[in-house]
Amino acid sequence: MSTNFAGTCLDRPQPALWVESMALRHAADKLAPAHLVTAALWLLAQGIGRAPEGVMFGVLFGISVVRLPWTLPQLRAAVRAWPFLWVALLMCTLWLSALWAPSGAHPDWYPPRHLLIPFMLAPLAAQWRTLLGALAIGASFQASWMLIELAIHPGENAYGLPLGSTAKPMQFGSLLATAVVVGAALAVAPTRSIVTRIAWLGSAAVSFAGLLAIANRTNIVACVAAVTLSLLLLAWWRLGVGKAAAGLLVALGIAAIAAGGLARERLFSIEDDRGVSHLVERYTSIRTWIWGQTLDAVGQRPVVGHGRDAWAVSYATRIDALQDSELPEPRAKLLELNTAHSTYMQALHDQGAVGFLLLLATIGSILLWGWMRPSLASILLLALTVRWALTSTMESELNTSHGLAPFGLLLFLVIVAGCVTPNKSTLR
Repeated sequence: MSTNFAGTCLDRPQPALWVESMALRHAADKLAPAHLVTAALWLLAQGIGRAPEGVMFGVLFGISVVRLPWTLPQLRAAVRAWPFLWVALLMCTLWLSALWAPSGAHPDWYPPRHLLIPFMLAPLAAQWRTLLGALAIGASFQASWMLIELAIHPGENAYGLPLGSTAKPMQFGSLLATAVVVGAALAVAPTRSIVTRIAWLGSAAVSFAGLLAIANRTNIVACVAAVTLSLLLLAWWRLGVGKAAAGLLVALGIAAIAAGGLARERLFSIEDDRGVSHLVERYTSIRTWIWGQTLDAVGQRPVVGHGRDAWAVSYATRIDALQDSELPEPRAKLLELNTAHSTYMQALHDQGAVGFLLLLATIGSILLWGWMRPSLASILLLALTVRWALTSTMESELNTSHGLAPFGLLLFLVIVAGCVTPNKSTLR
């Protein structure tokens, strides 16, 4: 599969996405190296904390704006990728739904800054491996810190604590899972350097150990499934169906052992003799009970939903109307929740069937875009989209910064995959 990424693909007469950008390659401005360094530092800061990440994001945004005279043709070509149409429709629906949100919801009237990620990184699509490497270094650093904390204070903390006293371990779950998928795929991808392969593999291993340290079950299962998919696609597109099937059996066996171990540990730690439904509630940390309350509210406004960020308001109203004996947890603890703990349930409640279908269409369009353009970047796009979609079943990824950042990275990979001239003869 020939991979003519941004920069090199501009020399060809039939690039998939950058037709209007051919002259840009010869008009690179002096800020291009600074743009790359800043973007790499910002991605690395994802694994350090919110303060340095926020500072580097501001610097990156500034450089991106200054470089617009040189990069605007590239950006215009990039947004022609049709997954961006579905993303735009979904986001417009999210923002417009603030018009009919209840007064107590206090919805944001501005788009999240993470949607700028693909556009700030698009001019650097040729250096996508370098950028993902910076992300992996940051994730490995944070995972290492968590492991050290857990080793030093094994009896004091239930999880490995992240760097920063105000940070919560679960906030880094999606970052670590993303680093696992990226590291595992690039570790087995063709490369001329054994050192590079070892570095990617080490990053994946440390990040996965970090996931285990914070016991983030959702992202553990999601990243195992995504890694399995990436290895299968690498085998299929490079080795043929027979060897891919054998590799799939091995990968599925490993995934089954991992998932079975997590399920067994979780089930045996639950003491509940009130039936299967209660057992499922406890296994999912009462998410199924929360979703039941959410679906009851969806029935009141099934088409366009209750409005942006309205879930917390209607949920609190329903909790207040229930007796203590009907609640699976103390009332005060239940009222601390501010999301539906499911992207799909959140969209169904806040934006109704319209938002829910647009969310599915967005995920489907990204998967189809990657599948139609076989390349290493497309494999990562497919695997990371599956990881994000699976995590979204248990987390509200469009309502949190740690869910939106990986989503922005997916959109960047959509642009990278669009720079590929599909050809299944080689893969590099």
